[in-house]
Amino acid sequence: MHAGMVRACVYLSLVLLLGFSLLESVDGRRTRYKPKPKPTSATKPVEEIRPASNVKINEISGQWYLLSMASRCKYLMEHGYKVEGTIIKLNVPSSQKDPIEVSTLTKL
Repeated sequence: MHAGMVRACVYLSLVLLLGFSLLESVDGRRTRYKPKPKPTSATKPVEEIRPASNVKINEISGQWYLLSMASRCKYLMEHGYKVEGTIIKLNVPSSQKDPIEVSTLTKL
């Protein structure tokens, strides 16, 4: 009867150990939160911009000066909106079939 009592105690201790190991929290094994990716749209943001109607090229031809920029561009925000001054020249062709001549000059 003494051997049966020992066997019962061993079985009881195994059952208790197994039960405590299953009930223990798994804090050390938690998975990291993975952010959900942003949903991608079928169209690109550039494609959403509609071209202006009734543009008169003769009115915008000439020399333009780019001195500063207002934008949400990540590169410009990180570099303090520092842009190089640029001169842009637009030359309107004599016929509508010819392309517009555009030249840029950035002084270093």
